[in-house]
Amino acid sequence: MSPACAPMREGGRKRIGVGVLGAVGAVLVAGSACSGPAGPLVLVDSCWENPSFSGPPADLRCTGLYEDWPAKRVAGNVRGFAPGTALWSDGAGKHRWLYLPPGQTIDARDPDEWVFPVGTKAWKEFRVGGRRVETRLFAKVSGGWQRATYLWSPDGTNAARTDDGVRNWEGTGYEVPSVSDCDKCHNGRRDRLLGVEAVGLGETTASGLRLDTLVREGRIVPALDPAAALLPEAMPPAERAALSWLHVNCGVSCHNRAADARAMGTNLFLRLELAQLIAAQEGAATLDPIVTTVAVATRTARWPGLRITAGSPAQSQLFRLASSRGRDQMPPLLSHLPDPEGTRILRAWIEALVPAPTP
Repeated sequence: MSPACAPMREGGRKRIGVGVLGAVGAVLVAGSACSGPAGPLVLVDSCWENPSFSGPPADLRCTGLYEDWPAKRVAGNVRGFAPGTALWSDGAGKHRWLYLPPGQTIDARDPDEWVFPVGTKAWKEFRVGGRRVETRLFAKVSGGWQRATYLWSPDGTNAARTDDGVRNWEGTGYEVPSVSDCDKCHNGRRDRLLGVEAVGLGETTASGLRLDTLVREGRIVPALDPAAALLPEAMPPAERAALSWLHVNCGVSCHNRAADARAMGTNLFLRLELAQLIAAQEGAATLDPIVTTVAVATRTARWPGLRITAGSPAQSQLFRLASSRGRDQMPPLLSHLPDPEGTRILRAWIEALVPAPTP
């Protein structure tokens, strides 16, 4: 056997085909100089997947996020972004990326429920204590969305797919969700993808691939007016901050009018919708996160009282649930630590509300 073939023998790979192209990589037959008693040797791309397997890759390196895996250099056709207000994830740091297929556009005929083209991919990386813990993938195929969670190895050299999640990652209390856990939130969007929407990307504090960038590049059809996704400038800063926090942490996933949203039946709607934002900019007081909370009674005996009691966080059930963890908490899953900044924002907003005069 040629000395050049020895390294290929070390992997113990067997011949599995000739010139076969897989969904991710390729199977290549080595030259005749590398043949042996077992037949031609085969070089197998580490990202090759059996074409009959329709699920996400088993390894993060094979999803298209990185063009240089050892250097963790993100591919040039993948765009980083960050919404103006971040979803609370028990203090984890996050990075987000989006890939849109060339020449394809986001369907925004319903500006609150974007529909993404087949081939779209979105990734979100979570770090705890500066260390990569998990990266989540949503990839749209012809039959819908594939989703996967990849758990990073302690040395950061590998990220393998896990469907079961991790309840308490390395004793830190941080929870990596299972696939079924992901569905509980993502089902609140008609096209399932969270984090890529007009309000979050339209905030002035958003960065990377923003709403105005998508519009300018012609990636949203019909084009949206970025100004339509903003809360009124005349609104008090404390209220703007609170409504933005409620939108991303409660509204886009559960508390909205989408048929599959978990909290749709509560009539507690915390998503900021563009038609209402436009009306609010013109002076109308019709924003769901205000109309369905302030001075509105709860609908369950378990949590009696008002959802929001103007001037009193202590008597506001929404504040109590958002600032607590345990049997009574919101969100009801995955989070084990209340958001200190979110708690501060909600408290400041509620304390600034003026109670309606007694008749």
